[in-house]
Amino acid sequence: MKSNLRFILDKLDLARVNAFKNIVTYKNRDFNLPNEIPENVALRKPTKQSSTAQSDFPSFKAVDGLTHTISHTDLNASPYLWVDLEIIYNIIRIEIINRADYGNRLHDLDITIGPGLDHMSMCAHFIGPGNDGEYLVFQCREWYKDGRFVKMTIIKGPEYLQLAEVKVFGYPTFE
Repeated sequence: MKSNLRFILDKLDLARVNAFKNIVTYKNRDFNLPNEIPENVALRKPTKQSSTAQSDFPSFKAVDGLTHTISHTDLNASPYLWVDLEIIYNIIRIEIINRADYGNRLHDLDITIGPGLDHMSMCAHFIGPGNDGEYLVFQCREWYKDGRFVKMTIIKGPEYLQLAEVKVFGYPTFE
């Protein structure tokens, strides 16, 4: 069993290396293959949401590293929250931890990524509805996507957007 697992892991590592080689070729730039696991590059980064429900639920609570705090908008037609990663990253995946109660409010969520808020493209869509405290993992349709901003928008409102935590995993692009 252990040798089979090692074989599978070796194949996964080879696939990851090959994927990075394809990225390098496609982007036509120097890129050193990172040896470390991608880190949460959204932790404690600047955020903004469409509105704030009371003063207890500001947007920065979505990236504070704590899952018992939440960001929470007022009832909006298209509530959103964005994170400014401050530099452009090769974004590998986005993880969202849903609020511990009223989880069904998370539905019809577009996750977009881009170099600026005026130039965003679709990464993933969550139909939902979510469950209380659900841990959601999204990978963009491409293997990775370059971006500085990550935005979550409920496109079928009116609704509240309330998130316990948003994590964005990636590597700096060194551009």
